[in-house]
Amino acid sequence: MSKIRVQVITRRATDLAVDHIVNTVFFDDFNVDPTSGTDWQAFANDVREVFRTRTSGLGYLYGVETKVYDMADPMPRPVKAVGAWVQGGTTSQDATPREVTLCLSYYSVRNIPRFRGRLSIGPWGFAAERPNAGQIASLVTLAGGLADVGGVDVDWGLWSPTRNAFSKITAGWVDNEWDTQRSRGLKATTRATYTTSE
Repeated sequence: MSKIRVQVITRRATDLAVDHIVNTVFFDDFNVDPTSGTDWQAFANDVREVFRTRTSGLGYLYGVETKVYDMADPMPRPVKAVGAWVQGGTTSQDATPREVTLCLSYYSVRNIPRFRGRLSIGPWGFAAERPNAGQIASLVTLAGGLADVGGVDVDWGLWSPTRNAFSKITAGWVDNEWDTQRSRGLKATTRATYTTSE
């Protein structure tokens, strides 16, 4: 059995590491082939493809990259495999702030602390106060894709450091409201100052 951590890196504004948008997903490969072990590269490629093909509307100008880790390895864990896809040609950029995201929320059996989590997906090109039906549906499809990674011998799940345990995802939701991830915002490059007088 292998507990697998996959770091999903999506790039939009630049190819600098500070501007990468990162989500982390976990899997339990509970029927590992005793002779060959977990196919780390297949995991990297499969998860990359789920994010690349099932989040329509996102401008990943510099592509999607996945890094796979074995949770059984001691810290700092070595990367087992990398799956990279680079966007071909050019992608038009929109003015959507990087910190505006749509959340894919999920839980294991009960929606309670330490048994739930979420992925913040974005930024999105939008011109509406709320996400549209297509954007919401693409995240529901993303959840289905993650649940299908590796087939019947692999579970998409969440890792609780507090419980030191893995739990299979059983349900979730996507709200029709934007979320804000302030840590994803760009750093200011200029400042306009002013003074006041009586």
